[in-house]
Amino acid sequence: MSTTLWDTNGSEIVKALSAERRAAGALASGMALTLVVITDENNVAEAESAATTAAAAHPCRVLIVVRRRLDAEDRLDAEVQVGGRLGANEAVVMRMYGRLSLHAESVVLPLLASDAPVVTWWHQQPPDRLAYDALGVLASRRVTDCASVEDPVKGLRRRAKDYAPGDTDLAWTRTTPWRSLLASAYDPAPGGTRAQAVGGRVVAEAGNPSAPFPARVAWRRSRENRG
Repeated sequence: MSTTLWDTNGSEIVKALSAERRAAGALASGMALTLVVITDENNVAEAESAATTAAAAHPCRVLIVVRRRLDAEDRLDAEVQVGGRLGANEAVVMRMYGRLSLHAESVVLPLLASDAPVVTWWHQQPPDRLAYDALGVLASRRVTDCASVEDPVKGLRRRAKDYAPGDTDLAWTRTTPWRSLLASAYDPAPGGTRAQAVGGRVVAEAGNPSAPFPARVAWRRSRENRG
């Protein structure tokens, strides 16, 4: 089920979402969270695909904020769907024009699923201080990806400098297989002996923010100290 609203407002989106939910027989109480995705038109297809994958693993309401031209007149167009092309969940894709795109929280706030935690994901250049951003304040978890910014390593330093509890960057998440492999290397061998590191080298493409992650070194040393 899907409804497209042109030049609309938050109240009309709420009504359309309720109507779609009744028609589909969906229940908001089954949602694990509300996923708010901020992106631009160039990356909206990729953001929708990623949000659909996330919603398949964790039933949620997906709210995609697409920021369009700032120099246009204020306008909001929305696609409201329940069990549509974005998966078996509730989803709203909102294209915001003009200065409305700078105040997306005024539209997003009434659409948050009741009593469900909020995750905000910037699928574009994130703000400098996530925890103080209007859409970040709404969330208990704020997700960024330094690999998507113009200077990934600089972006990683920015995230470290303004870190607040609840911030997550996917550059760290991508090191999970590396960390698992490294941890297994320090597992006791038969007889109880442990391996001792004598050196190491990380090889990655230029600009990969996961490669120089300082936290990886600290994590490795903490594992060595526990051994």
